[in-house]
Amino acid sequence: MGRGSTGAKAGAVAGILYGVVLSVLTEIILYVDKSSIMSALSVYAKDFSSSVITLSASSLYHSEVIIEPVALIIEGIIGGLILGAIFGVAVHRIPGRNDKVKGIAFGIILWVLFDVLFGFLSRSEYGNTYYVLTVVAGLVSVVIYGYILGLLFGKWWIEPSSQKQNDTFQFNQ
Repeated sequence: MGRGSTGAKAGAVAGILYGVVLSVLTEIILYVDKSSIMSALSVYAKDFSSSVITLSASSLYHSEVIIEPVALIIEGIIGGLILGAIFGVAVHRIPGRNDKVKGIAFGIILWVLFDVLFGFLSRSEYGNTYYVLTVVAGLVSVVIYGYILGLLFGKWWIEPSSQKQNDTFQFNQ
């Protein structure tokens, strides 16, 4: 098995844990910042309502509460596979003294790109409180993801040069 496939396997397992942790934190955020989320959703409900379908902010919010945990776990598995494979291929280029530290560094790089920068673009929709809460939840989740990714990759990857090679074939007698 190559580095990429070992990383993908470790990433899938770490991604499940990432999805579960982020699901719990997102549910907390949805309840803590309900008023600003509801006000943003009311704008969406007006925009998408028609004479045939009537949407309310409340129905959109309750759908979000139900769908979001499942979506985050699926996102964690798929993203974990892809990003784990990338980690496996690039592990020797990531700074750090061991695979766990490299995994955390990899997770923080992902956090800066996806949560901080892309999250900043949607800050105007839901407000500063929601943005800060999601950035903190994302940091906690990616640190856990990175640690588990590095831990499992370090356990499962065996450098081919360190494996004993037996070049001769012998019958047991």
